Amino acid sequence: MAKAKKTDAHGHEHAHEHDHDEPEKKKGDGKRFREATVTETGPCKRRVKIAVDADRIRAKIEERYADLSENAALPGFRAGRAPRALVEKRFQKEVADETKSSLMAEALEAALEEKGLSLLSDPEPVESSVTFDPEKGLDFEADIVIRPVFEPKPYDKIRVETPSTEVTAGQIDEAIEHLRYERAQWGPLEGGAPGPKDLRVGTASFSTEGREAWKDAVEIMPERGWIGPCPVENLVAKLEGKGAGSSLTFEVEMPQTHPEPELRGRKGTLSFSIEEVKRARLPELDDAFAKSQRCESVEDLRGKVARMLQAERERDADLAVRHSVREQLVKENTFDLPEELVQQQAVQNLRRTYLQLRMRGVDPAEIQKHLEDLQKDSLVSAVFSLRSFFILEEIAKKEKIFATEEEVERRIRALADREGVSVERIRQRLERTGDLSELRSVIRHEAVEDLILQRAGAPSPKKPGKGKKA
Repeated sequence: MAKAKKTDAHGHEHAHEHDHDEPEKKKGDGKRFREATVTETGPCKRRVKIAVDADRIRAKIEERYADLSENAALPGFRAGRAPRALVEKRFQKEVADETKSSLMAEALEAALEEKGLSLLSDPEPVESSVTFDPEKGLDFEADIVIRPVFEPKPYDKIRVETPSTEVTAGQIDEAIEHLRYERAQWGPLEGGAPGPKDLRVGTASFSTEGREAWKDAVEIMPERGWIGPCPVENLVAKLEGKGAGSSLTFEVEMPQTHPEPELRGRKGTLSFSIEEVKRARLPELDDAFAKSQRCESVEDLRGKVARMLQAERERDADLAVRHSVREQLVKENTFDLPEELVQQQAVQNLRRTYLQLRMRGVDPAEIQKHLEDLQKDSLVSAVFSLRSFFILEEIAKKEKIFATEEEVERRIRALADREGVSVERIRQRLERTGDLSELRSVIRHEAVEDLILQRAGAPSPKKPGKGKKA
């Protein structure tokens, strides 16, 4: 059967279902279907039963044979010269299959449109239910997954607190120290006690059930909390004052994201022998260092870092405020979600987090730790993101908020400027990956959040443009 019209969880079409608690039966457009019934079979799942009149089948078959009679080339005949009876004999099965598939798709699309159902995935025909006879008509059933049906609860009472975006001198100092560590020279510790930012160089091994299962040379920084591929609680305290020649053991549990499947979740003993301690030789904080950061002076560097931190704090505040809005919306609106969609979203959440962390340059061990924590509540995260998506979509429809082409174009230009490529290249990439529809969703949802924040009397987070309210 040809695919019926559908939207996914990031599409733009919106529809409501009516009277979904009991099977529904309506007379339809005689040109596409005679009648259709819809029965609920599960959360966001329905079975549609459709009947098409026989005269519709015969008209479709006649239309196809007329086309073939004019254009088909059969052996011994020029195109359009073969007798009609021969054309029908030659193409009988092909025409019947094409007609059945075409009529099923047309009838299903018409029935869904009339009943206000919007699909989240392709319909699944129930093959055993299909009967096709040019003299009796077409009857078939299809299982569908639809968008959640609900009426958003009132959202004018939402209240949010805007986080502080103040940047302190201490935060500026810490950020500059981080820049100095990036350009540090590492050498042997020549005096004093080892600290939490000193590298311990040595050999680590993991034993479980009386055998050594892993061993490797490692360089660790205690404040990161990991020895090789394994997290160790309170590592800074446990390594305090420990230098070359020290040997330590820890009772640990390997993370579920360990690269070797047989070690995932295994409990055992982690041994670590320190052979050397290295300390960072930081560059002097002077104008020369400032120039290495493309600044004229230390004062100029502090100003640049302050502006970067300020922008970061504002972005964080923006995300926090918007997340608060979504949390309150999700708390007030409960509705069913299809299990398959939740599972798909959970996998997407994990992949997205992994890619984001890698792009930020986060250490692979830290990524494993983060993904493990996320995996534990990935379904909860998926439910939240899907609920908030559908709620914002319904509010956008109710408030007549949409993404204008001007705003879409402006966002595309901003992406092109940021990546240093042409606008057309960005547009083609977005169309190829399907992210153009995601971009429109983002614009709509930000505009909905801005509207809610405005009604709440909270300052709307600064954003580069917004959707339009009709």
